[in-house]
Amino acid sequence: MNKASDLSSVKKTNALFLGFILLFMAMELVIGVLAVMDVNIAIVPALFISQSIILVPSLVFVVIECIELKEWVPFKRIKWSTFWLTILFTMCLSPFISFINVLSQLFTTNIVAELSGEFLSVSPLVLMFVIGFFGPFCEEFTFRGIIYHGLSKSGRTLAAILVSALFFGLMHMNLNQFSYAFILGLAFGLINEATGSIFPSLIMHILINSVNVGMQYIADYGMTLSGESPEGLAGALSELDAGTDDILMIAGALLIPALIGLALSIVVFIAICRKEGSLDRIRSLFKQKKPSPSEEGSASPHVSEQETSSGAVAEAVSRDNTVTSSGAGSE
Repeated sequence: MNKASDLSSVKKTNALFLGFILLFMAMELVIGVLAVMDVNIAIVPALFISQSIILVPSLVFVVIECIELKEWVPFKRIKWSTFWLTILFTMCLSPFISFINVLSQLFTTNIVAELSGEFLSVSPLVLMFVIGFFGPFCEEFTFRGIIYHGLSKSGRTLAAILVSALFFGLMHMNLNQFSYAFILGLAFGLINEATGSIFPSLIMHILINSVNVGMQYIADYGMTLSGESPEGLAGALSELDAGTDDILMIAGALLIPALIGLALSIVVFIAICRKEGSLDRIRSLFKQKKPSPSEEGSASPHVSEQETSSGAVAEAVSRDNTVTSSGAGSE
């Protein structure tokens, strides 16, 4: 593709994200109006609508632009070793994500905690499908597929990873989820770039969401067995939002595990890159681009030509002076 086409792809990708934001704002407005009218939308339909707002425009974009899905959303098979390393990578990164989540609650509320009561009123299998599979598929198809590859047409891979992660965080439209969604977006983009497939980020996303859903049900079941009310977990999580000291204490307890987990996740990521033969390419993303020898060579001939021509003139003048002085001496 030529530069004009690449620039057009980037602009259209940005327009697609703007469309998402406008649709989300419209949905929030409709929900607000319905709430005033005492009409509440159940959590499962609301989740389906929000995820469809992400997926459907992307599919329309694919059809209108005649996009080749194999290139933009590469569902390429990965090695089994890469699969297991991806799971290990997710496990190592999880403490750091939890730390960021808790830390963000110094400035905002825990959105998931506020919705936990509604989540727990739904069948575990239904919620596991909606949040654990359907949501990750829609978001990875769009953000690590369409948006990332549209932005990467600029030729700036690292910038495409950063911006797609930023868009992924902003899509959640609240500071709490943005804080850790942005970090996860970076990890998702890097691991996909390392493997050349969208499967690793999809695996990570499904694993994270499914574990979070499962842990909510397990924790609530445990509190119910201990004599707490069915809303015990939601109440406990809501209390966390009110106590800054509690948040700082939990963040402090998570700090060391978070740093250790982050370090281990980097080691595992390097192992994935080695398995996929992409380590040098990933390293090159973080190195400042220097002029290549050919570029340096293309500049040096001009300098040497000037120096050569100046030297030739000086030599000719010197030779003329020598001849003149020799002639004067013989006379």
